[in-house]
Amino acid sequence: MLDIVVRRRNALPPQAAWALFAGLATVSLMIGLGFLWMGAWPVLPFAGLEVAGVGACWWILARRRDDHERLLVEGDRLRILKHRRGRVQVEEFQRQWARVELEAGAHRWYPTRLWVGSHGRRVELARGTDDATRRRIARELDRWLGAGYR
Repeated sequence: MLDIVVRRRNALPPQAAWALFAGLATVSLMIGLGFLWMGAWPVLPFAGLEVAGVGACWWILARRRDDHERLLVEGDRLRILKHRRGRVQVEEFQRQWARVELEAGAHRWYPTRLWVGSHGRRVELARGTDDATRRRIARELDRWLGAGYR
């Protein structure tokens, strides 16, 4: 049985990420308050909008922190479980028919894309990882599925 869990890279633990956001927000609002003190009051609302925008982005990233994919090869089945924002999407393929495809980007600097599929249906895997990780996953899946990836 093969069991691979693919997670995106999270550079900071959640507490450190929120501490960094709090520091950025504090600096931005302090600059806005400094301009308010000098009489340039219109700067403060824009500093508040900036903090709100960065906070919204931080919140979206925090919600996606636990997203991951799980690849299971059991018997004659390949199951792909995609955990996204608390929901699970399950894709299932017959092991002997499933094919792994590592697609090069349109340009040299574009990332590769990893696909698994059969019978005209395919699923993209490992989007939140780097090219080297996708290549390793492709080799491992290829070994377990017994077909060459293209």
